[in-house]
Amino acid sequence: MTNTRPNPYPGPRSFERGETLYGRQRETWEALNLLIAERIVLLVAPSGAGKTSLVQAALAPELEKEGFRVLPIMRPG
Repeated sequence: MTNTRPNPYPGPRSFERGETLYGRQRETWEALNLLIAERIVLLVAPSGAGKTSLVQAALAPELEKEGFRVLPIMRPG
């Protein structure tokens, strides 16, 4: 039996804008509410935990819906 459905998890790369981030609804709404209330929030977690995916695929679109201007993620180097 072959599974023809696409895998919803991209693996080692980060989710991009427009992709669906599964299983992070609670974290998305908590971070969104915190950002709206505080304006500056540090997102700290181990490498590979999904920080960039959370921001790109979940938070950025929601912030834009709220009227925020979201700048692109910058990587040093």
